[in-house]
Amino acid sequence: MRQTNRVLTKETPYDIMVSMVYGWLRPETRELRIVNAGHEPVFICREGRCIDVYPTGPVLGVTEADYEETLVQLEKDDTVFFGSDGIIEAGITEPFGLERLKELVLKHASLDADQLADTVVQAVSDYAEQPHDDISLLVVKVTE
Repeated sequence: MRQTNRVLTKETPYDIMVSMVYGWLRPETRELRIVNAGHEPVFICREGRCIDVYPTGPVLGVTEADYEETLVQLEKDDTVFFGSDGIIEAGITEPFGLERLKELVLKHASLDADQLADTVVQAVSDYAEQPHDDISLLVVKVTE
């Protein structure tokens, strides 16, 4: 992340910045390590509530920075959600918002990951009528 930031800081115009998140998942231990460069939303839903995974460093392309790693021990039935800001910012008079997104994910937590992802895309599209930004997401469900 530090190297990507260094390149973007030197090579992109001053008004361009990029958020990014990446992680390493070890299925055998359910260990998830996340590095988050100013990206939202990222959260984990467990036992009827959602826990935010906050940025571990600034957005890319602004200034030299170091990035920390967040370690999460996943549990059976956890849902991990990564999404673009186009999801929470979608809307005409009011944004879809993070709380509405979390409520939607919790309400449909029993769905498979792909079904949950489709449900989120459909709900955001219906809400915003015509989204003005990308709607990208990744849903990971712990099933064992």
